[in-house]
Amino acid sequence: MAIDTITNANVYLAGSAKLVGKIGKIELPKLKIIKEEVDPIGTRSKSKVPTGFEHPQAKTMWTSFYPDAYRSRLSVKNAVDLQIESVVQTWTNGVRSGDQPVAMLFSLSPEEIGLGTLEGNKMIADLEDTYDVPFMTVDVAGTRHIEIDIDNDIFNIDGVSQF
Repeated sequence: MAIDTITNANVYLAGSAKLVGKIGKIELPKLKIIKEEVDPIGTRSKSKVPTGFEHPQAKTMWTSFYPDAYRSRLSVKNAVDLQIESVVQTWTNGVRSGDQPVAMLFSLSPEEIGLGTLEGNKMIADLEDTYDVPFMTVDVAGTRHIEIDIDNDIFNIDGVSQF
């Protein structure tokens, strides 16, 4: 039996090699579907049909960051494009049997910016941010699996429109 794990998430400013930091945890957006109730003439029941998505949110928990690049995530006026690069490792019978690169591109607008917690002789902790995510893509091994653009009504899975 093969088990896939994702490791080593590094965050870059999209389109550059500038490392923003490393994340210990990211909560990927949940897609909340907006449905509209319709009451067709001549029917006895109402139906709900999907009309789009609410703006999803993502949360990141930073384990380290690089101050010069990290400042870019603090802009409340402009969205920032971040790319998260990782690796899917495949393990078969306890032996690593393969690696596939994962790239997630997010266009983010800050909702909440965590400045951390200071406690005694401990390192700064709880650098958690919440972002509005109007656009994202997920590529595994060079193949685009998910593309979501809320503002332009694009929702593709493996290149096939879901609308």
